[in-house]
Amino acid sequence: MAAYPTVSAPYGLKPVNLIGGQVFVGSTRNFPIQYNYGTTIFYGDSVSLTAGYATLTTYPVNSTNTTVGTFLGCYYTNPTTKQRQFAQYYPGNVLAGDITAIVSDDPDVLMKVAATTTAGGTTIGSVSSILVGANIVGGTQTGSTTTGNSSMSIVSASAAGASTAGFRVVSLVPDTQISISCTYVSGGAAAATSVVVSG
Repeated sequence: MAAYPTVSAPYGLKPVNLIGGQVFVGSTRNFPIQYNYGTTIFYGDSVSLTAGYATLTTYPVNSTNTTVGTFLGCYYTNPTTKQRQFAQYYPGNVLAGDITAIVSDDPDVLMKVAATTTAGGTTIGSVSSILVGANIVGGTQTGSTTTGNSSMSIVSASAAGASTAGFRVVSLVPDTQISISCTYVSGGAAAATSVVVSG
C-alpha cells in the first residue's frame, strides 16, 4: 500500500484540468516580453499583460492586479550565442527583441497549487473544505533559479471570500487530503457546548 504524498514546498500554479471535466491538453498562447524586462518570471507564476507585454503579476492578484494566465516557459534569441534558446524561466534583463512567453491562458483552466501559512513563506499550510467556493489570496514567493520553477502558493491564513482575493477554491487535491479531529465551541464560558467533529 502506497502512502499519501506529502507536499514539502510550494510549487507554483500547475494546470491540471478544465471546468466541467474537460481535459486540459496543454494548449497555450504566446505573448511577447519586452526587451530587457527586468523581472524574473518562473514556470508556474501568474502573469499579466502590461501594454501588450507579459509581465509578472503584482500580488495580491485582485480586481486591480489581474492575471491573464500562467507562465509555462519562454524562448528568445540568446544575445551571446545568437541561437534560439528555450528556457524554463525568464531570468530578467535579456537583451533580445524576440522574447516570447508561453502562457496557459484558457479562462476555464483549473490550477493545482499548494497552500502556505504566510504570503512570503514556504511552510506548507492547509485549507479546509469549508473554503471550497470561496476566494483566497496568492503568495509572493520567489521561484528557484536552479530548477526554474515557481514557488508561488495560496495563503491558507487569508480571509476567505474577501473581494480582493484573486483565486477561487474549486476543490481540494484528493491525493493530499487528510482528516483531522477538531472541536467547535458554542456559547459563553458558563454555558459552552462542545462538539468534536472530523474535519
